[in-house]
Amino acid sequence: MVDRIRRAGAVSWAVCGIAAIVVLLGLVAYVLRVIWPPLILAGAIVFLLNPVVTRLQARHIPRALGTGLSYLAVVGLTVLYTVPDDAGAVRELARVTRRGGAVLLVEPAFPALGRAHDATLHGRRRYRRTGLAELATAAGLTVRRCTYAYSFLAPPAATLGALDRVRRRRDEPAGSDVDKRALDRVFAPLAERERRWLTHHDVPVGTSVVLLATR
Repeated sequence: MVDRIRRAGAVSWAVCGIAAIVVLLGLVAYVLRVIWPPLILAGAIVFLLNPVVTRLQARHIPRALGTGLSYLAVVGLTVLYTVPDDAGAVRELARVTRRGGAVLLVEPAFPALGRAHDATLHGRRRYRRTGLAELATAAGLTVRRCTYAYSFLAPPAATLGALDRVRRRRDEPAGSDVDKRALDRVFAPLAERERRWLTHHDVPVGTSVVLLATR
C-alpha cells in the first residue's frame, strides 16, 4: 500500500513538473513571439537553398561560396498567380535581382484548368508558356528556359475543372488541392520520372509553367 502511494506521488509530481515546464515554455514563446516570424523565414530559406548548395558542393564548389551564390537567385512560387499587377510584380523581381542573377518562376498553367481550387487560393489568372515568357522579357529579363511541369496532374485537374463548371462551382472557394494527399503515393514516382525527363527535355503540357530567366 505504501509503495502504491509512493508511486502515485512520484507520478503526480512528474505530471506537475511537466505541466510547469510546458507553461514556462509557453510563456517564453509568448514573450519572444516577435522573433518567431523571422526565425521561421530563415528556416524556410535554409530548407529551400540547402539542395542548391549541396548540388554546388558536389561540383567541387566550397559550401560557403555555394551559399553565397544561391542567394543570387530570386524564386517566385505562384506569386504572379495572386497579385493584381503581375507585370509590375515581374518588373520588381527583375529590379531586386542582382545583375547576372537568376529569377525562377513557377506559376499555375492553362486558364482551362481553372477550378474551385483557384478561388480558394485567391488565384487571379493562369499562364501559358508564351505569356509568362513575354512578361519576363518585357521586364528586361533574358529567358533561359520555359517549360510546363506536373504533366501527370493535367488530366485529373482538367476533370475536376470540368466538374466544377458543370456544378457551377468554379468561382466558389472549396478545399485546396494541398489538403488532398490520398494519391501522393501514386503521384510521387510519376513526379520523380518527370524530374529526370525535365533535366534534358521540356514538357508540352502540365498544371504549372516553370520559367528560368537571368538579368
